[in-house]
Amino acid sequence: MKRIIGLLLFLITIHEGYAQFSFEIQITEYSDYFYPADAIETASGNFIIAANRDSAMQTPYYPFLIKVNNQGNIISTNNIHPPDSGAFIRDILTINDSVYFGLGSIFNDTSNYSDIWIFQFNENLEILWEKQYYLTYGYHYIIGNSILDYDNNIVITGYMLNISIDPPSKHVFLIKFSLNGDTLLTKHIYTAEPSVDRDIILKPDSSGYINNTYTGIFITDIFFNVDTFITVHPLTVYNFYSGYTNLEGLNNKIIFSAYLTIFGNDNEDMGISIVDESFNSVYSNQFGKPDTTDYPAKRISLDYYYPNDIFYCGTSNIILGENPFLPISPSWYIINKLDSTLNLQWQKFYGGEAAYTLHNVAATSDGGCILLGGILTGRKETDLVVKDVIIYPNPGSDMLYIRNGIPGRMLNFEMSDGSGKLALLRENIGMYDEIHVSSLAKGTYFFVLKNKDKVVESGTWVKAR
Repeated sequence: MKRIIGLLLFLITIHEGYAQFSFEIQITEYSDYFYPADAIETASGNFIIAANRDSAMQTPYYPFLIKVNNQGNIISTNNIHPPDSGAFIRDILTINDSVYFGLGSIFNDTSNYSDIWIFQFNENLEILWEKQYYLTYGYHYIIGNSILDYDNNIVITGYMLNISIDPPSKHVFLIKFSLNGDTLLTKHIYTAEPSVDRDIILKPDSSGYINNTYTGIFITDIFFNVDTFITVHPLTVYNFYSGYTNLEGLNNKIIFSAYLTIFGNDNEDMGISIVDESFNSVYSNQFGKPDTTDYPAKRISLDYYYPNDIFYCGTSNIILGENPFLPISPSWYIINKLDSTLNLQWQKFYGGEAAYTLHNVAATSDGGCILLGGILTGRKETDLVVKDVIIYPNPGSDMLYIRNGIPGRMLNFEMSDGSGKLALLRENIGMYDEIHVSSLAKGTYFFVLKNKDKVVESGTWVKAR
């Protein structure tokens, strides 16, 4: 059986996406399964990563913290699971760049239910205190996301899952805590259909929060207006097929992202919109091509540090029918860098030689981002490669696809056989092209992609049959 290992891809970008620092580190061993949680940047320029591992893709999970510098060197680690039970860390928060909180779940009674778990730690990853909250027996409490509100309280949202009944029930909860871990307010939202809570953000006018839930078999997105007493008021409903939604505030507006099914084309794209507080559309964009499925990152797909440098990331080239977060076929992390009106500045791709699956993106203070995800074993032991252009599938048979990540840049594609004879020429390729190659003989070909006289990408491509 293939296993997922942890991969932290750290990419700091400046200007047109040229890397100032780029590295990857393997966080877990091949014998472990890996579940990323969150990543934050510290005031000293280091990064704290929270993640979980297990040895058989079953509970109990074992959460851990790891601190790295911007060169990829591991400074310290701390295995933080409680001694008598498994736990799962989901989120980390920081206050004034000096106080840190971890939030997750602790499992009880051989993992038949779980409770909310909060702990405080310092930059040395030392646990200062931790608390466990006993809520409704028989339910797993799974945190979707957490924020600090305007009064420096912690507000968490998520869903409660009961797997002892058929079908399993899922209901949304919201809880507000003080910085000492005291419970201030609790709200359970019971719905007729199973509901999963994804995200929560502060409202720009300080009057409360915007909360997102998706519900039903066909995943309808519901957005709620939540006041500071966590009283819930339905705001709007999106009836397109969507999910894995993330929210961010931006200049008195709201950014939200989700995956979109393109009916009739048998593919899914990454969608993103900027709306006002009444969810009237201001700007929107989507990313994906007819031959591929592009999914937003499973946990956090959207982040920015500067309003004109928005990172929207996910996994590209998921084959239809495969689990998008446990794929088998080769895939890529895809990084879309957008401006404040969602115009694409550039795309970059990482991977392609194994099954990659992206979980998190976190923007950094120097205009770059951290990607946190996993790859299946069997990956080639190669150095970090972040590409502006990808060609796929490789090997291939009938069709060859080219994706160019730099808007406005035209490419010429040349492919030669083993004797050096030109076998294929395609000029003026924009952001996407598809080439029929069924007439080519089986074998290995050498290709080069050029922008004018500059080589952008080169390599070998194998015609399988």
